Amino acid sequence: MPPLIGPASSVTPTATGVTREAYRRRLADELGSLAVLTVSSTASTAVTPDAARQVLVTALAVDQVPESNFDGYYVYAADGAQAGETRRVLEGSFDGPIGSLLLDRPFSAPLASGSEVELTSPLGGGRYLAIKGLNECINEALARIWTVGRISVTGNGTYEYSMAAYPWLTDPDQIRAIDDGLYFGSNRPVDRSPLPYRVVQNGASKTLVTSYKYSTADTFYVEVFVRGDRLVSDGTTWAYQTTPGLQNDSYQAAVPEDTVVAFAMVKALQAHRRVLLADARMDRQTRRELVAENERRTLTYARLAARIRREQFPQPVPEPQRGLAIAPAWGGWPN
Repeated sequence: MPPLIGPASSVTPTATGVTREAYRRRLADELGSLAVLTVSSTASTAVTPDAARQVLVTALAVDQVPESNFDGYYVYAADGAQAGETRRVLEGSFDGPIGSLLLDRPFSAPLASGSEVELTSPLGGGRYLAIKGLNECINEALARIWTVGRISVTGNGTYEYSMAAYPWLTDPDQIRAIDDGLYFGSNRPVDRSPLPYRVVQNGASKTLVTSYKYSTADTFYVEVFVRGDRLVSDGTTWAYQTTPGLQNDSYQAAVPEDTVVAFAMVKALQAHRRVLLADARMDRQTRRELVAENERRTLTYARLAARIRREQFPQPVPEPQRGLAIAPAWGGWPN
């Protein structure tokens, strides 16, 4: 397993990141409508033959609301046995007086009383058939955002260190700097090394070549640019994940919520535009107006994402300005 890393830390990080649930709910609220609801009672087959289609929520109980009020909405199971599953509200199925919704297809079992669901529009919490969900938009956003991580490396008595454990290191420029304790000793924080390094590529393999031969008693740190969907915590441990992205609601990322939402809104609006264009029942004028509004919002968030990329993404570290007097002797690259 690769060494654990965290943003700007030389030790295993303990900071709490942002969960997929927090990202998703913020994105849903920004995109359209969101209601986080608690199932008030488990639907009974004695009342509704296909009880796994029914969602009963007392908080939705209201008179004088049309049966079509939640047409086009999605129900996402946030916890319980069906956690992560998405269904769509059956058209004309809302029963206001009892707070009941019927779904277009049943869950594997009726939703249990006390379980939490998210009612969202215009996209569901997760993928629904061929329609991208909010979770997918979040992971796509994280894959486009750079953050900084730190790899802890134990010296091996040579100049070379294989990068095979880090397949996401696809570009030598992703290595930002090397930090070590050569100048101030082990009782002081590590500092930027002024010594050069390089990455040697041989086909698909990459090797970090240092200009100092670290012994097995030495630990140095490679500061790297890493995509936000790779530096992930499972809720307990931060690590470079083999499978990118937030896999469930307990997973956390290190990227600020506002940054992820800005990028995810572009992906979500693009997904919604495809839904609008594919809706054959919508009249032409309504579609034209909705698509125009969608494109206006997409452009707004695309500009915001571009500004974040330009002004807030981590930048390469400038070459340190050090006198030769404190630099250890170095006779050039190894043969």
